[in-house]
Amino acid sequence: LRQVVVAFSNESDETMLGIARRCWALGLSVAVVPRLFEIEGVHSFTEHLGGLPLAELRPSNPDGWQFRVKYTVDRVVAGVMLIVLAPVLAVTAAAVLCSYGRPVLYRQRRVGHDGYVFSMIKFRTLRPAEGAGEADAEWAARQLGGQTIARHEPIEGRATRVGSALRRLSLDGLPQLWNVVRGDMSLVGPRPERASYVEPFAQHIYRYGERHRVKSGITGWAQVNG
Repeated sequence: LRQVVVAFSNESDETMLGIARRCWALGLSVAVVPRLFEIEGVHSFTEHLGGLPLAELRPSNPDGWQFRVKYTVDRVVAGVMLIVLAPVLAVTAAAVLCSYGRPVLYRQRRVGHDGYVFSMIKFRTLRPAEGAGEADAEWAARQLGGQTIARHEPIEGRATRVGSALRRLSLDGLPQLWNVVRGDMSLVGPRPERASYVEPFAQHIYRYGERHRVKSGITGWAQVNG
């Protein structure tokens, strides 16, 4: 043991100070987690006002040059991928056309960077639902602590073998490369949520709105981890 990290707790300040001093007496270094740890900063700088330490946090700039470079690279890579994958896209489109008819593409309103609402494109993998509502309603209700959202007919009853295969192989999302070329999305980033879910999620899920500080992505941490 070489270092002790002291975080805030329900203990008194006197108790926490005693712990820190005891660690120093044992030859251990002490690091302190600031109470406002949710403040995201790229760099931190420590100054002193008299004997009082002040930590200055400088946030990342979503409109800075680093992000502009990333989004430019995303668009170039997505354009190249569309050209390379053109045969796969053509075969997939033909399979959807034979299985579901027209339209081949499915458009859904999603919320991205700074709350911008755009039409995310996917290959169609489901038959039209019976009645109004949203897919994944049970999952959404769990995120909202049980609040019910109108639901569609279960996916299992609306997908053909072609649709199920496309979803399993993640081929249904290939048209989203066009969303990247258009500038609606990025290759990697937080997954864009349906417009009808964003407002209730923002009201019930802590810091939910921060996902909109950058462009949404085709893939990201949540998708990789299921």
